[in-house]
Amino acid sequence: HAHDNGVIHRDLKPANLLLTTEGDVKLSDFGIARLFGNTRLTSDGGVLGTAEYMAPEQADGRTVNDRCDQYSLGGVLYALLAGRPPFRAKTLMEMLQLQRYADPEPVTRFAPHTPAELARIIHQLLDKDPQKRFANTLMLARSLEAMERGLSISISRGDDFVIASPEVPDASVSSYSPLAPTLAPGQLADMQRESASAVPDDQATEATRLRKAEDQQQAEPPAPGKDSDAGGSRFTKVEESRAPHASALGDALAGLLAPQTLALVAALLALLGTGWYLMRPPTADALYRQIEAAAADDDVESVAAALPKIKVFLENYPDDSRVEKLRAIQDEASQANPVQRLYSEAKRYTFINPELALAKFQALVDVYDDDHIASDITRHYVKLARGQQQQLQKRINRYVSDGQLLLESRLTKANELATQNPAAARKIYQGIIELYAEKPWAAESVRRARAALEAAPDPQAAAK
Repeated sequence: HAHDNGVIHRDLKPANLLLTTEGDVKLSDFGIARLFGNTRLTSDGGVLGTAEYMAPEQADGRTVNDRCDQYSLGGVLYALLAGRPPFRAKTLMEMLQLQRYADPEPVTRFAPHTPAELARIIHQLLDKDPQKRFANTLMLARSLEAMERGLSISISRGDDFVIASPEVPDASVSSYSPLAPTLAPGQLADMQRESASAVPDDQATEATRLRKAEDQQQAEPPAPGKDSDAGGSRFTKVEESRAPHASALGDALAGLLAPQTLALVAALLALLGTGWYLMRPPTADALYRQIEAAAADDDVESVAAALPKIKVFLENYPDDSRVEKLRAIQDEASQANPVQRLYSEAKRYTFINPELALAKFQALVDVYDDDHIASDITRHYVKLARGQQQQLQKRINRYVSDGQLLLESRLTKANELATQNPAAARKIYQGIIELYAEKPWAAESVRRARAALEAAPDPQAAAK
């Protein structure tokens, strides 16, 4: 009922389940409950709830949905049978880690006579992946109801088809396997009728006699003016030939017609439709207008950017009358320009040697900055070279002052070592020359390092 009204409890545990004197179970303490889609009540990134029964996604601080309550319910059922929660830990962090990554031991280790179908349901509820739990609590209720019917049939027959007493599994085995076959609701109904007719009245249990009476009431047509359910029966009479398939078909139709399924299908169709719309090529007229606008612009890069659109046009509309004109634009834009190659070469040095790149851009401007040059492409790249010059000069100015201070400090250090440790001084001088020889702003420091290196004695030469 809470889930149907958009409320997640998020703290399901034995202490919040109250048993009335009439035998009804009441769910209490909605103190940290969260409405679907409402982030004002609590924070999705926070960890709220009791750690022993907390879902992995809740312990992980992820967004939760109604299936986190299923996990907590599985922990409660586990504790009712085993006398302990699925996990035990000494600290909160250890418990959260167990909830996130560890698999609980099979409940049959602590309660060997647990019905196999109930054990399967509990471990499905305790699955780490929310998607592998039940679609909703209604489907969980149906599974529990089917299990209850199977148990009553097993008791009436005196067999152990559903109730299993397997040996306690090895504690090292963390995965869980069902301990007995699972009965579909339709199969359970057939077995129920078969059991009721096979057991004599004087040996039948009270449950068997009640179910037998229900079947007889269903077989008799209702009296005129009376409802067929007047006797309190919960069942609707179904033709015998259709009974085994009715429940499965109903469950399948209910799943297909569920609002969540319909919403998912609608979203998928919308996504496919949007993808098809975005992937289809534009019309020939729209594509040509875009190419024509780029070709009319004096910006060479705009024309180059239009080349992929020209290719799309030629591939999709080869019979269009404007193909030849577009081929001419394509050939003109694809032709290599010498100034373009020089610009690209200078730009490659922008990050590895900014000073050299600055010098190359300056040289390009000096040679080709001429208003009488007819080529629009050449004028365009001269303009780009000027822009690169300005940006590089700002970058160089920012680190030149710091570099000069550091370089001067190393020169001073080398001069101090020249008399006490000539070998160390020579290494510093040689390093300065190697690192800064090609940097114009360091020319004076490099000149002084060369002079000091020539004046400093060479220990290796002296040894020879």
